[in-house]
Amino acid sequence: MQDKDKYMTTKEAVSFTGKSINTIRRAIKKGTLVSKLVNGKRFILISSIVSAYGLTQEPPTQPTQPTQSTQSTQS
Repeated sequence: MQDKDKYMTTKEAVSFTGKSINTIRRAIKKGTLVSKLVNGKRFILISSIVSAYGLTQEPPTQPTQPTQSTQSTQS
């Protein structure tokens, strides 16, 4: 993972996209959203959220940076 990569939690992704938690989880499982599991907490790559849902703006809050990757899900 590079420092330029910006992530948000699943909960932040729900707020940012307006999608349900189940929709976000299905997109992760399908590989539409790129995510990492860090110490039991899921972090989703913001650029994958923006491209998957056609969003044009960045999230209003400061993105979260996961510190250690234990699992990766990519499309």
